[in-house]
Amino acid sequence: MNTFRTTINLDQTLHRQLSVRAAALGVSLSHLVNRLLSNTNALRQSGAAADLDNDLNLFRHLAQKSGRTDWVKVLREERNRDHD
Repeated sequence: MNTFRTTINLDQTLHRQLSVRAAALGVSLSHLVNRLLSNTNALRQSGAAADLDNDLNLFRHLAQKSGRTDWVKVLREERNRDHD
């Protein structure tokens, strides 16, 4: 399996719940998260699927509302900000 190392921020309570669940199952936290995210039935049981859908819809709405971003312009402005 190809893996990618990343850092995510979790609510303290959620982290504790996931850690306890992983320990009870005898697997690593990483393995548990991968299993939960790849198994949509597990997400639906926890109610997290609806929350994820709501979050994704919010981000889609914000992206459509804000329009396209000229990243070259943004980077140039950031680079030149301290040199003026």
